[in-house]
Amino acid sequence: MLPDSTLFPVTVHYIQLASQVERPMGKTRLFGTGSVGVAVFDPESNRYGSETRFSMGFGGGFKSYMSRSLGVRGQWRGWVTLVGSSGGGMWCGGGGCSVSYGGSAIFQSDVSGGLFVAF
Repeated sequence: MLPDSTLFPVTVHYIQLASQVERPMGKTRLFGTGSVGVAVFDPESNRYGSETRFSMGFGGGFKSYMSRSLGVRGQWRGWVTLVGSSGGGMWCGGGGCSVSYGGSAIFQSDVSGGLFVAF
């Protein structure tokens, strides 16, 4: 386990193009989402410059309607940002396609939930 230390404050901005699919199951709808884009690392100090890296996101959850316009929602989301690369590739053959990546990545996730109102 790494010790808790802060090197310098940095803000991470995610700019993503996303898609979501839903599957109705009675009063509940399950959903999944995926996205691709970039993560911009923006340090507060002027001593360091900003960095932009490829990132992708994924997640899933549910929406459960208690009435026509009121319900409960829960979701989990995760993002992977590729920060260092030692190689990678993509190839296709008779059995399908494959993608490989060798390097380091940052993983972040969140879990959220609450009430929603549909208009």
